[in-house]
Amino acid sequence: MRFVLRSFLVLLMAGSSVHSAPAQTPGERLSVECWAEVQSGPPRITVKWEAFSGSTGFQVFRKLKGGTTWGNALATLGSGALEYVDNTPGIGISYEYKVVRTTSSSGTGYGYVNSGIGLPMVEYRGKVIL
Repeated sequence: MRFVLRSFLVLLMAGSSVHSAPAQTPGERLSVECWAEVQSGPPRITVKWEAFSGSTGFQVFRKLKGGTTWGNALATLGSGALEYVDNTPGIGISYEYKVVRTTSSSGTGYGYVNSGIGLPMVEYRGKVIL
């Protein structure tokens, strides 16, 4: 009887965990999952990100790849924003974008994406020793 009762409790606990929502780790709460979509005519880079419960606003920054400072924000957006459209990129120039999310309770989140229009392909990235 004990074996049957233990088995039932294990199944009951396993069943209840299947229906619960996965918890976010601190790293997930402090990250902004973002990506870029490009259009060559007219030149446009759209930076998009996932919705996050409790967001209070976003700031978007841009710098040249390899640049050392972000400078002023390109845009300050409201809590419901899910994208920023950059209508001023140059062709063949690599840009780095930073998205900063503020929240009411989870702290500040950061996301980064590198993008460009008509960038040359990287032919050689170095050596790998296996």
